This record gives sequence, C-alpha cells and structure tokens, in this order.
Amino acid sequence: MTPPDQKTVVAVPVNKPVVETEAQAHPPLLGYSDSITAAVTGINTTTGNGVLGKGTNGDGVHGISSGGNVSGVAGIHTSGGKGVYGSSTGYAGFFDGNVQVNGKMTVTGDIFLPGADCAEQFDSVGGQVIDPGTLVVIDENGALAESQKPYDRKVAGVVAGAGTYRPGIVLDKQPSETQRVVISLMGKAYCKVDAAYGEIEIGDLLTSSPSAGYAMKASDHEKAFGTIVGKALRPLASGKEIIPILIALQ
Repeated sequence: MTPPDQKTVVAVPVNKPVVETEAQAHPPLLGYSDSITAAVTGINTTTGNGVLGKGTNGDGVHGISSGGNVSGVAGIHTSGGKGVYGSSTGYAGFFDGNVQVNGKMTVTGDIFLPGADCAEQFDSVGGQVIDPGTLVVIDENGALAESQKPYDRKVAGVVAGAGTYRPGIVLDKQPSETQRVVISLMGKAYCKVDAAYGEIEIGDLLTSSPSAGYAMKASDHEKAFGTIVGKALRPLASGKEIIPILIALQ
C-alpha cells in the first residue's frame, strides 16, 4: 500500500551505493509498512552502525509510539553488550516519568536525592490513616499507631511527608489489604511537637508526650533512654506546632 501523497520507496540493494537526497516537500527517506515488518531496516555486517541519526537542532534519533506495552525506542543487545548507551557532558540520560529497573544497578559516582529522609512503609493499626508529622509507636502486632503516652519505648518514628520535606528513599513499599504509612526513620522530617511540657530549643532531644501523636522535650534523662525520636532543629517556646527535627532513634 502506498500512503497518500507519498511516492513508493524502492529498496536499494546492499551492494549498491546510496544516493544522498535533500529534504524538500517530503522526507528524503520514507519507510511505510502496514504489516508487522519494519518500515525501515538498517543492517551492517561489519563494525559500522546499522542506523546512524544526526541532528543539529533536533534529536539524532526520535522514536514515538502509541501502542500499548511497547517502547518509543527499544535497545536490545544479544551478546552481553549495552542495550542502550548514552554519553553527554550533561545528563547522559533523562527520564520524565517513572523508571522501573528489573535487575541490578551499579553506580560508580554519588547519588543525589532531593528528599530529606530515609523512610519505610508499615501497616497501621486497624488500617487507620495517620497524618504526616505524627509521632507513632509500634503495637504488639508490629503495626503502627499514634503515640499516646510520655517516654514510650515503642516509639518508631514520624509519619513522613509533613511540611516541605519528602522522603528521599522509601523501603518496603508493597501492596497491602490494610492501610500502610510511610515512616521517617533517618534524616530530616517535620514532626508534631508540644511545648506545654517544656520549652524546646534547637538540639533538644525529643520523646513521646501525653498529647496523642506529639513529641515533647525529653527532660527526664533516666526515662529518655530508648524513647528518643530525634533532635529539634527549630525552637518552640509554647503551644503545639510542626517543626523540623533530625530523626535519631535511641
């Protein structure tokens, strides 16, 4: 079948030189197929490129697909080499969307994450939804609930996502029939604190308080052992507020 307003493209034998053409009303090379066969195929039997694409102000190779569960561009190597290779003085690869890796990932340089903490998912008691910034404790079944009493040794961390902080990495993320919450275990996070039990200064150790889901200054050092959730990064003279803390369970 010949597409409308296009000339039929005649295949050039592999042993004949290719004639260069210039783009005018139509592309210099047009491949069209209405079957499962490729519209354009490039084959090189030695060490050259099968297909070479160069662009001055556009993409060297641009692939678009509207089919389900297929790729815009697919790179496959059958002998252990690289399926896709990118090299640049800027970003060698850029993904605007989700990325899935089925296999190992090796990084020889640093990894930079814009998030502020390392977090992990846990089930919540009774499948309840717990607000970000809430101080939580572990129940007898390993699920989490908001803290209820002072100096609780079952303190687990703070529900991630409050304020301007978001997790840099989330562990144990998996589907569940019950509600799961993301808990900040290390790094910076915003936490609900109550200064009614003592004025909070920067660097003060924080523990669970009588106010449900709120931390307070750990003034009793004997009771504080094993109940600390972290250190205050902002002072609070009075009242309740969500402030940034440095998670440091101890």
